[in-house]
Amino acid sequence: MIEELRRLLKHTSIFGLGNVMGKALAFLMIPFYTHFLTPTDYGTAELLDLSVGVIALIANVWITGPVLRFYYDYESEQDRNAVISTAVIGSAVLSAILAGAGWLLAKQAARLILGSELMSGYVRIVSVTLFFSCLFSAAWTYLRARQLSKLLVTIDLVALFIGLALNIVLIGIFKMGVRGMLLSGAIAGGISTTYISFHALRQVGSRFDRHKLWQLVSFGAPLIFTSAAAFILNFSDRFFLQRLANTATVGVYSLGYKFGYMMNFLIVQPFMLIWGARAYELAKTEHSTEYFARIAEYFVLVLVTAGLGLSLIIREVVMLVAARQYWNAYIIVPLIASAYVFQGLASYVQAGILIQKKMRYMAVIGFVSAVSNLALNYVLISRYSAMGAAIATASSFAILAALSFIFAQKVYPVPYRAFRLLAPGALAVCLFFLSEHIAVQNVFAILAGKIFIFLMFPIALYFIRYFDSSELGKIRALFYSARAQLVRAPVVAP
Repeated sequence: MIEELRRLLKHTSIFGLGNVMGKALAFLMIPFYTHFLTPTDYGTAELLDLSVGVIALIANVWITGPVLRFYYDYESEQDRNAVISTAVIGSAVLSAILAGAGWLLAKQAARLILGSELMSGYVRIVSVTLFFSCLFSAAWTYLRARQLSKLLVTIDLVALFIGLALNIVLIGIFKMGVRGMLLSGAIAGGISTTYISFHALRQVGSRFDRHKLWQLVSFGAPLIFTSAAAFILNFSDRFFLQRLANTATVGVYSLGYKFGYMMNFLIVQPFMLIWGARAYELAKTEHSTEYFARIAEYFVLVLVTAGLGLSLIIREVVMLVAARQYWNAYIIVPLIASAYVFQGLASYVQAGILIQKKMRYMAVIGFVSAVSNLALNYVLISRYSAMGAAIATASSFAILAALSFIFAQKVYPVPYRAFRLLAPGALAVCLFFLSEHIAVQNVFAILAGKIFIFLMFPIALYFIRYFDSSELGKIRALFYSARAQLVRAPVVAP
C-alpha cells in the first residue's frame, strides 16, 4: 500500500508541479490580460475557446478516450503500438474533417456563438486550433499510457511558454486584442502537436488496424454522452450568461471560474492522469478495493484542504492581480472550488465503472447530471446572474458525485468509510463561514485571521478523531524526525 501511494504521489507530483508552473505563468499574465482586454473581449475569447473545447472533447473521446483501456488489454508491444497508431491516424482524419467544416461554416458559427457574422475570422482561427487540439490529444495519450510524466509536463510547459510569449507580442505590442490571443493559441498548438505526433509515430509506427479502430469507437461511443455532459457541467453556464446577462458578465465570471478551476487543474487532473492508468493495474491485485478506499480518503482530504485555502484568500488575491472592473470575480470562487471537490470524487469512483466496462452507467450519469445543470442554469442565472451560475455548477457536480458513487458501488463495491469522506468537507464549510465574519479593516489582520483559521483545520480534524492510530503514529514520527533535523546543527570549526 505504501509503495503504491509513493508511486501515485511521484507521478501526481510531477504532473502537479508542471501544472503549478504553467498556472503560475498564466497567473502572472492576469494583470496583462485584464489591462489590455475589456471584460467583453475576455468573454468573447472565452466563448470561442469553449466552443473549440466542446467539439474537441467529443471528437477525442470517440477515438482517443478508450486508448488507455485497450492499451492495457494487450500484453504484446506490437498490439499496444497498433492501438496508439490507429488512434493517432483516426484522430488526424476526424479532426481535419471537423476543422474544414468550421472553416467553411465560419459565418454561421460566428452568428450562433457570438451573435455576429463579422467575427467569422475568429472562428476560422479557432478551427485551425481545433485540428491541432484533437491530434495532440491522441499522441499525448501515448505518453500517458507509458507513464512518461516528465516528458508530458515538459511538452505542455514549452507550448504554454510559446503561447504566452506570443500573447505578449500580439496583444501587448501589436494591439491585436482577441485576434492576437486566438492566433497565439493556434501557433503554439501547431508547434507542440507537430512535435508530439512525430514522436509518437516514430515510437509506435504508422500501422492502421480497422479492427482496433472499431474497438476504440464502439467502446468510446457511450463516452460521447459523458463528455458532452462534462462540457455542459463545466462550461454551459458561460453561454447562459451571454444570453441572459451579457458578454462582459461572461468575462468577469470566467476570470473567477479560472481561480476555482485551479482545483481541477492543479490536483484533480494531475492525479487522474496517473490514476486513470494505475487503476486498471491495481484492480488486478488481491486487495484492490481496500487500496481504492484508502486512496480515496487521502485524495478527498487533499482536495478539501486546497479548496479551503483557496476560498479563504481569494478576495485579496483577485484584488491584487486583476483590474478593478474584474474584482467581483472573487465571489463565485468558493462555490466553484467546492464543485471541483465533487468532480474529483466523481472521477475517482468512476474508475470502478470503467474497470467493469459498464459504459451504459456512464451515459446515464452524464445525461442526468447534464439535464440537471441546464435546468439549474436557466432558473438560477435568470434570477441571480453570475452567483446563480456558480450555485448551479456546485449543485450539478454534487449530483454527478452522488450518481457516480451509487452506480460504481453497484458494479465494483469498495469499502469506503463515510465519515472519512464527508467530515473534512463539513468542517471546511464551517471554517469558511467563520472566516466570513472577520470584522476588521486592516488587510494584514484579515490575512492573519484567515491563516489562523486554515491552520485550525488539521487541529479540528484531530479533535473529531478523523485520523486513526497508524496515521497519528506516522505524523508523530515525521514531527520528531523534522525536529531532530532542525536541532542537529553542523559543527563549524573555529
